Amino acid sequence: MSVIASLAFSLGAYLVEGEAAFQSGRLLLGHSSVDNQCGKCHTPWGSVSNDKCAACHLDLFAREPNHGKEKPLCANCHLDHRGRHFDIKTAAKKLKAL
Repeated sequence: MSVIASLAFSLGAYLVEGEAAFQSGRLLLGHSSVDNQCGKCHTPWGSVSNDKCAACHLDLFAREPNHGKEKPLCANCHLDHRGRHFDIKTAAKKLKAL
């Protein structure tokens, strides 16, 4: 019975909020222009696509061609759903050091 209730709740949340109902938090201020446009970064119901990151951040990869080579996914270091004022650069540096 609890499985049915959980599925019903999830379906209801999806019908009201769309995929945003399943976000882990608000986007960083720098990415706020793509709020509720999950497909700008994510594959449908999937993870962040490195190709989509690179398409928007061409300037970064031009300046730093080896950026991200030590970690396989951009999302391993860049935790974008941590709120508007999350310090992503400091967090990424800490994660890179691990």
